Amino acid sequence: MKPGGISTVTAGSWQDADYDGLYEEFKFKDEKIQEYELGAKLQTEDGRLRFNPAVFLIKYEDKQTGAQLITPSGIAVGRLLNAGKAEVEGLELDAQWAPSANWLFGVNYSFLRTEFTDFPFTSASATDAVRVNDCGRQFDTAANARLCFFNLRGKELERAPKHSVVGLARWSMPMGDFFGGSGARFFIEGDMQYQSTRFVDFFNRVKLDSYTIGNLRIGVTSDRWDVLVYANNITDDDTFQGGSANPGDVAQSLADPSNFSPANTTGLTMPDPRIIGIRFGYRFGGN
Repeated sequence: MKPGGISTVTAGSWQDADYDGLYEEFKFKDEKIQEYELGAKLQTEDGRLRFNPAVFLIKYEDKQTGAQLITPSGIAVGRLLNAGKAEVEGLELDAQWAPSANWLFGVNYSFLRTEFTDFPFTSASATDAVRVNDCGRQFDTAANARLCFFNLRGKELERAPKHSVVGLARWSMPMGDFFGGSGARFFIEGDMQYQSTRFVDFFNRVKLDSYTIGNLRIGVTSDRWDVLVYANNITDDDTFQGGSANPGDVAQSLADPSNFSPANTTGLTMPDPRIIGIRFGYRFGGN
């Protein structure tokens, strides 16, 4: 369980988003989680091959989700919402293989299927209506008549790629003792990370492309010191890896165009460019 509380990032009387005279929009409930997992840890008799498969199901109730919403006064604010219910079904495969004393391979694969099974909320914002592409109305009270009633049931969870892979390959050989270090080994290793497409936020309107990042390292390691040459992001991939959605507001942009945008925008995060360098480390102490 993740405890609830009061959001510390919002303030002001305009936060009464449902016009009921109560500012419960500041509060968010406890997040409750039920998790079921079935897996195994397997290895060959000589220990050279290890394989750990697992399947799991996670059920959320009152899931705490960060959001950018439009207040009745037209201000975009960030706050925590309780997203009703959500489910995550997944598969994870983890393997490591050392065919000889020189070679080591590792791979981790995960599959996720995510879904909000119930996510009701209300808003007085035309921007939110556009983002949801709907505006359910209720006219039982004067306050409700000014609101849109939404439910994002069926949407995918944000920043949850369906497929993820992390791989590692390493070749090394012993070099003996020198320069004050014992058990020195020369090594060449590389790793890669892949993520498939995923949505930026729970409205599922902006999807990030899949990406693959690879790194390479060549060096010598011992019990006292390490030296290596590295190349991060070796292919100089510039695919966006993350982002955050920011709602626009036409009325506010007309009143204050320098601080507000009429259109919904997305702030995106790029990876570091290719970086090549040298790293040296020394461990003090001991004999």
